[in-house]
Amino acid sequence: MSAKDARDEPEIPLLPPLSESSGICGGPGQMSCVEANELIQFYVDNFIDADATARIAEHLGDCPPCELEMVVYKRIIASLERCRPHVPEDTAQRLQRFCEDLRAGRAQYTVED
Repeated sequence: MSAKDARDEPEIPLLPPLSESSGICGGPGQMSCVEANELIQFYVDNFIDADATARIAEHLGDCPPCELEMVVYKRIIASLERCRPHVPEDTAQRLQRFCEDLRAGRAQYTVED
């Protein structure tokens, strides 16, 4: 692409987080963009409780910049899933047992050079 072609492309403006004074997000009783950004990955992965899920869902519905952030996370996850190699079921089960043993303090392993 030449320098002229790059200049012809329309610039896509980045949306800043909405301010608390906008009345759209981050107001009294509402989740702020900072809080939402800390939870978006957990929300996408379903690792937060029902109350936090409801609060962030409400925020995302009112805040286009944060909603865009969530879309980006979802696209990254989808892209990684397409690239993921197939892991045989027996290998996945062994890894699962090993992780469970690690958590329970039962795992014994050695590191080889």
